[in-house]
Amino acid sequence: MSSWLPNSKRGESIAHIAIYTATTAFTFYLLHGLLSRLMDNPSASAALKKEIARKLKRPELEKMSFTAHEGKLFADVVAPIDIDVCFDDIGGMDAKLEELRDNIILPLEMWYVYMNLYDTYSVNLHYFSS
Repeated sequence: MSSWLPNSKRGESIAHIAIYTATTAFTFYLLHGLLSRLMDNPSASAALKKEIARKLKRPELEKMSFTAHEGKLFADVVAPIDIDVCFDDIGGMDAKLEELRDNIILPLEMWYVYMNLYDTYSVNLHYFSS
């Protein structure tokens, strides 16, 4: 039986094919494992929702539906009651802290004042743009 490869080359070729096949199979199973973790898994999703609802002390989150990516983002959120740093602990940024209070804190705390302000502003824009 004649072969187009000598015996020494035939052994090397078989070794290369075996390594290539093993590498391909390993890559497939590795990617399959990683991608399956990113996909929505109903049982893991329910456990994740329960954990997030407990951590943030918001039971209504268990009834919401969100993607696996959103679940991972929720897992990194800290409940406001667990934050033990106040504005007095932050020094040297008085101008930025005042800007933060004016633009974020006050509109959240006194939403009723700002709601009327924004309604007036939008009416004025609509009136003058016509």
